[in-house]
Amino acid sequence: MSMQLLQAVMSTQFDNPKYKLMLAQMAHEADDNNTCHTAIGDIAKQCCLNLGKTFQCIQGLEQAGYIKIEKNIRDVCFKLNPARISEKGAH
Repeated sequence: MSMQLLQAVMSTQFDNPKYKLMLAQMAHEADDNNTCHTAIGDIAKQCCLNLGKTFQCIQGLEQAGYIKIEKNIRDVCFKLNPARISEKGAH
């Protein structure tokens, strides 16, 4: 778990409350490199969202610059952007 990242997420106001929920879950699961390797289905379940809403939130988070989706042959991981999250919190 990345405590600094989780603190940044929790102290930031987001336009969409689902973004905050999903980023908090991703930060909770993130390693020291701010990368979350949790499956999309698990994120959906942990955030009490269906897969469609989860995919929409992930796309929105990526478009807003909060995460970067990294795909490889076997799985998908999410690289969280602490600078962008902190920048949003400063406004």
